[in-house]
Amino acid sequence: SVSVLNESTCAVHSIAFAPEYIHLALAAASSDGRVRFYSPTDVIGLTNWTASGSIEFIPGGASDSDGPLCLSWCKSRFSTKSMIVIGGSKGNKVKVYQRDNVQQWDEIYQLDSYDAFVLDIDWAPSMGRSYHLIATACSDGHIRIYKFWPEPTHLSAELTDSLFIREGDEFDNEELGSAPHVEAGNGGYSDESDVDDDEDGEDASDEGSSDSDSDDDSDGSTSESGDDARPDRSGRAKGSGKKSKAKGDGGAGKAWVPRSELVGDLIVDPQVPIRRVRWNSTGTLLVSSSDDGVARMWKMSVNGTWREIAAITAEKSSAEA
Repeated sequence: SVSVLNESTCAVHSIAFAPEYIHLALAAASSDGRVRFYSPTDVIGLTNWTASGSIEFIPGGASDSDGPLCLSWCKSRFSTKSMIVIGGSKGNKVKVYQRDNVQQWDEIYQLDSYDAFVLDIDWAPSMGRSYHLIATACSDGHIRIYKFWPEPTHLSAELTDSLFIREGDEFDNEELGSAPHVEAGNGGYSDESDVDDDEDGEDASDEGSSDSDSDDDSDGSTSESGDDARPDRSGRAKGSGKKSKAKGDGGAGKAWVPRSELVGDLIVDPQVPIRRVRWNSTGTLLVSSSDDGVARMWKMSVNGTWREIAAITAEKSSAEA
């Protein structure tokens, strides 16, 4: 071996190298609930690695009985700062962390939490999209796929992305350039006005709903997980077509809040845990493996639904014609 990293005294559940355009670094998630980062002092010989920081994902620590810990780096070249998503262990939460300019990692968003172990997680390559895609594999047989917006620059193209326009969706073009924001000390999205005078109350009549942010989470996110995000037969989460509508006036005291949306909840078998999920190099195809010995490929159609296109086993394979 070239080098041995032994700072962790517990089992290491997941390791991942940082994308090559950031710098040479390694992240390792251990069963004590901590993620440690390492960097080499000699990038040529790679014989001496030093700890360059850590994330205490589980305050107070954890153990193997609390479940595994998994991680994945953000692979986007266009993100202003390095990000990493961590999931699992005690509480089975999925959180996104961002590194500041002094090598410290700060939690910026909790993507979701489950009643089952989070066994694997993968952050898709962005390929210039206006959003990020993150997939999780769980012990309850679910594969959950999220769209994630960490920065306000991603919002203007959110509603007009042709890959996610769904039949029956209606968008207000006047709001495409507006970024959701929160009032200082509020903790959630603010809605300066429910309906403009010239909107003739159209939004207020849509399916008996109003423009108030009653669906927003207390932390300002608009994740469509939980009871309102159960998958339909096509693999698209019900309610995932909802869009937050908030107007930004650029006033003082406003701050951007990252947001997410559950766009796919794929169920293989509730009794069969999903062990691994991996995106292809363009982030358009997802591959999963489960305890039934089958590797499945999932692809999104133009109307935003996810479906299985192939299943591969040691004995036989099936794929769409």
